[in-house]
Amino acid sequence: SSPSSRSSVDGLVRALEANGGIGDPTRAPCLSGRWRLLFTTKPGTASPIQRAFTGAGQLAIYQDVSLQDEGSEAKVVNVVQFPRGAGELRVEADAITDARPKEGFQPRRGEGIPFLGKSDNTPPSKPNKRVDFQFVKAAFDVFGVKFPYPVPFRLLQDESKGWLDTTYLSERLRISRGNKGTLFILSKVDESSGTDNGFSSSNNISGKAGLVKALEASSSTEEVQRIVDGFIASQPTDSATLDMTKLVGSWKLEWTSQGSNANWLQKLSTSFENYQVIEADEGAISGLENVAKFAPFLVLRAQAKCRLGSSEANKVDVNISGAELSAGPLQIPVNLQGNGWVKVLYVDDDLRISSGSKGSMFVHSRCSQPM
Repeated sequence: SSPSSRSSVDGLVRALEANGGIGDPTRAPCLSGRWRLLFTTKPGTASPIQRAFTGAGQLAIYQDVSLQDEGSEAKVVNVVQFPRGAGELRVEADAITDARPKEGFQPRRGEGIPFLGKSDNTPPSKPNKRVDFQFVKAAFDVFGVKFPYPVPFRLLQDESKGWLDTTYLSERLRISRGNKGTLFILSKVDESSGTDNGFSSSNNISGKAGLVKALEASSSTEEVQRIVDGFIASQPTDSATLDMTKLVGSWKLEWTSQGSNANWLQKLSTSFENYQVIEADEGAISGLENVAKFAPFLVLRAQAKCRLGSSEANKVDVNISGAELSAGPLQIPVNLQGNGWVKVLYVDDDLRISSGSKGSMFVHSRCSQPM
């Protein structure tokens, strides 16, 4: 990321970490489950393998945490999914917390071999914050063919160990810092949604009513995407039929699929309560404000100038001119700039579907003015 965007994320992280979120995170039930990696730093102290995988933007990276089930071993599993369904890498580790100790386990002590990354041995700042782990096995699954990950964890001893401190936790977001200085920002995956929640593709629900129902049911990304695609395909192909004056007003983001080219800030902010206010000057669209509510005390507002594109009737050119982070009583300027466009695929009095220049798709519902 650029220096300005890294400065922005540092400010957001500091504010969230100061709040802390849910207390005693390793005892919190919401810590268990699947988390998707949104953003990470790659310091020189990280291992070369970690830097390689977390630096590949086309890979989806997840972490499956299992700490609450007393009937099974505590585990943390890192999952790297390869593009176009080619397969995945699963790296499994035993997890140890204050509430789930493991007899005979000794936390990592040494700084480690420089080539594999330098480790920090600072004790946790408070109880129920740290997850110590020890990697035990890993394997690739590529097009259904499984073969082992070529790292002898049992022989590595102390090098196979590490820790993660959860510095902020909510039902939807987690910030963690690792023993090699890496910052991780992850969003919670809703595993209860999708084809097992009573709303599946077999229902054959389509159209606007089906889309609204899918959003209300918190259906899977794939399910909503299928309905959105079908709904858009059913609309007139002539973009000139869209009433673009209906864009003016306040909109709440209900669903998004983020393109691979979307930047970290867009991916992060759209995982929270997110609004967009579109303004007009003398009947012509002139500006917009994106509002991301990270927490009641932490709100990011990004301003942009915009105008209807000259080449396509449904295209809006956007020029981001700046942003401001409200952290309680503080107003912190954020150096956020850039150009792009949004294509309006559908709009009426209460629903808007659009796609962005970075490959993302958005579904908004009309709302009252956000705070």
